[in-house]
Amino acid sequence: MERMTFQKKLILNIINTSTEHPTADDIYNKIHQGYPNISKATVYRNLKKMSSNGQIKRLEIADSFDRYDCFDLHHAKCIICNKIFDLNIPYQYSLDAKLSNQYDILGHDTIFRIICNDCKRRDEKNGRSN
Repeated sequence: MERMTFQKKLILNIINTSTEHPTADDIYNKIHQGYPNISKATVYRNLKKMSSNGQIKRLEIADSFDRYDCFDLHHAKCIICNKIFDLNIPYQYSLDAKLSNQYDILGHDTIFRIICNDCKRRDEKNGRSN
């Protein structure tokens, strides 16, 4: 097991306390504010290691930068404002189990394309409906 370095602890703390599902650059920028000697390459390298070993979850979202999360939940992306957020739907391990006799399942990501409540309210307020 890899040791938990100071840099990894910083990264984990940022991801754990963020509701925004930060990108690698978001994480680097937050770290750089307090620790300007930590390089972007160090942050990227640690994100790659941490997502590979399951410490964090890398969300690969079409037409967007990869984002990072610590929770095994499904996600939603608003098609209007592009906000990405957790849905209170736990990871569906049964989907992995159903396919495991045919494939080596490494995991799955479910990202619902939605119109978020904020955008929906804004459209309703402006007299538009979907």
